[in-house]
Amino acid sequence: MRPLLKICGLMREEDVLLCCRKGVEICGFVTEYPVQVPWNLTGDRCGELLPLVKDGARSCVVTGGTREKIRALALRLQPDFVQLHGGESLAVTADLVQDLAPRGIRVIKTVPPSAEARRREFGTADPGECGRLLERAGVYAALVDARGPDNAAKAGARVDPSLFLAVREAVRCTVILGGGVRSENCAQLIASLDPAVLDVMTGVETKPGIKSEAMLDALLAAMETAHRPPG
Repeated sequence: MRPLLKICGLMREEDVLLCCRKGVEICGFVTEYPVQVPWNLTGDRCGELLPLVKDGARSCVVTGGTREKIRALALRLQPDFVQLHGGESLAVTADLVQDLAPRGIRVIKTVPPSAEARRREFGTADPGECGRLLERAGVYAALVDARGPDNAAKAGARVDPSLFLAVREAVRCTVILGGGVRSENCAQLIASLDPAVLDVMTGVETKPGIKSEAMLDALLAAMETAHRPPG
């Protein structure tokens, strides 16, 4: 059985419908992100796209900022998930988990790639401990991503496999792998790292915000043929 697939950076109606038609499980929308990136949507534009998520797919708003700003955005848009990707602290994350759970909105939090950022956000650079702290805070998932606020707009970032494994082996909650995933390498990543969810953005794009049906088909085909490790 393949991992779940999250396609992020959706900006066009046709790409949302494409993902739903192809069986993508989570549709991601970068919305009011605090750093300038090509995929950023206004809250109003995201609100126009979210109703197109259907056929069993779930929606995820990727954002960052203050607790109050994120909470207001989530309550306004009512996605299935809010992904905290702007350097939010553990305390802010825990508060948002508690605030949004009664509305049925679950929280995904990034474990940043740099040790300095992990110390700043979690009080420790140890990735396994960061994962355990997030699990205790009640997040739906920890995202181990090659991107953070410092390099959010840069192309070619690739996740550190050792960082991902350190988090995955420390927790029971869902762990998402993001950063440099594409059809050419996803089978190897699935076989070696066994992620529960793959998070893909530029790996199915011809240019920022323009998804390719052919590239998505190639990714899904490669995922279906990948062999996950036993147990």
